[in-house]
Amino acid sequence: MPAVCKSCVKGGEGMRVIRITVALGALMLCAVAASAQNTGSIGGVVKDSSGGVLPGADVVVTNTETGVEQRTVSSTDGRFQFPSVVPGTYVTSAEMSGFKKNASKPFQLHVGERLQFDLALEVGGTTEEITVTAEAPMLRTADASVGEVINNQFISNLPQLNRNPFGLVALEATSPASGMAISTTRARSVPGVSW
Repeated sequence: MPAVCKSCVKGGEGMRVIRITVALGALMLCAVAASAQNTGSIGGVVKDSSGGVLPGADVVVTNTETGVEQRTVSSTDGRFQFPSVVPGTYVTSAEMSGFKKNASKPFQLHVGERLQFDLALEVGGTTEEITVTAEAPMLRTADASVGEVINNQFISNLPQLNRNPFGLVALEATSPASGMAISTTRARSVPGVSW
């Protein structure tokens, strides 16, 4: 006869513990998934002027609007990654002993974007600084997803009948309303005019 947990037999307390554990696990997974939807990521490789990778370089991503910084160190293959970055305008810089500091020009990070670019450091004193004027490529090579940032100006310029805010729900690709018809009209009667 197989061994049975005594607490499982008496009143089903063991099953209740299992159900609670499963429910908490599901809630934690939902929280992680929800937080990942509101951020983007920035990554790339730190190289020297000849194209060799530079492990151990200090890489900083700074939000130019808030001044908030995130720091990391490039890995043994020169890679750096900031996996969860709030959308905004950023500057990325890299520095390492014996090399000039390199800073990118400001760039926009939007929700769900995965920006990848290289930072090249030139040999020189640490007091010298290089500012890159090239833009980060906006081509998504990591996946085939497409996104759009909808800000207040975009919404204000949309032609909307009656300025019904529920009509904007259809713009979000993952909403249950996308692909469904949403009525944004109200009954009107003006003699001689059909709406």
